[in-house]
Amino acid sequence: MRVQLTMKGTSPLVMHNVQLADPTFSIAKAIAAITSKGSKQSDDDRLEVSRLSFHGGLYMGRGGPVIPSPNILRTIANAAKIRRLGKDVERSMIPTSLEFPLVYKGPREAAALWENEAFRYSAPVRIGKNVVTRMRPRFPEWQVVSEWELMTEILNLRDFVALVEVAGIIEGVGDARRIGYGRFTAVVAEMKTAVKPRATAEENAVVQ
Repeated sequence: MRVQLTMKGTSPLVMHNVQLADPTFSIAKAIAAITSKGSKQSDDDRLEVSRLSFHGGLYMGRGGPVIPSPNILRTIANAAKIRRLGKDVERSMIPTSLEFPLVYKGPREAAALWENEAFRYSAPVRIGKNVVTRMRPRFPEWQVVSEWELMTEILNLRDFVALVEVAGIIEGVGDARRIGYGRFTAVVAEMKTAVKPRATAEENAVVQ
């Protein structure tokens, strides 16, 4: 069964692309080159670290910011653990795409997003034994519509709907979820499979 899942934010979404954890990632290397200065960093250095962290934290597709399907799946699976259905969620949900566009009001280009301070979120994070301030992309109002093949032999539609509703309340998606970011309401709609028109008598005669 193919289903459409619409997630509409009830609290801002904070992004944190996992690629920043890769020390070989170009932006991560550029950040490390600056932070290696330690206390000798200038104000310009700190601003550049914030800018780089913002850009590195974005999940970007061809048309702008996106939410990767594994992030959505993990959100629902984590919520399903309450009912011991986490593995069933992982096995039953097959995304139709690896990423889905993030819908919001504002620019779609990374540089323009950075220039608009409404899309910035600064917070202390722990790196090793140190606590430092890092910048993340923030989307005040957002929505994402995703499509999935749901294996109802593993997880029925009623349970799936209940789980995604709970996930929006207790789990959320994105970064800073523990302090209430990334919460959403969820609407699930079954997508009807298009019926192929029957061939006319003339077409059947040609085939035969």
